[in-house]
Amino acid sequence: MMYLTKQEKTVVFFLFHVLFWGACLHYTFIRFPQIRNYVNLTESDQLYRKINVNQASVQELMDIPYIGAFTAEQIMRYRRDNGSLQSLEELKTIRGIKQKNFERFSKYLTVK
Repeated sequence: MMYLTKQEKTVVFFLFHVLFWGACLHYTFIRFPQIRNYVNLTESDQLYRKINVNQASVQELMDIPYIGAFTAEQIMRYRRDNGSLQSLEELKTIRGIKQKNFERFSKYLTVK
């Protein structure tokens, strides 16, 4: 028979509960997919409204995930020098905007 110390019992108890509640949540998400929108608030695209990149201010651009001060300033400089953007793909030509970041923040932007 195996004997566990109090500390080991605490760890086993904690791991059991994490696995149990994780399995319960997984089952709940499968059975009721609409619940994901209430639980995953930080990952939900619905938290952010789409912003028109041609009319947005620096602060509005910085409020979008993955756009910092430098990127917002670069977008503003591009708009000032070249006029309105015709498509979001033009953002890729701006210095400092990489493909990975473009994919992350482009879902929050629109060109009208």
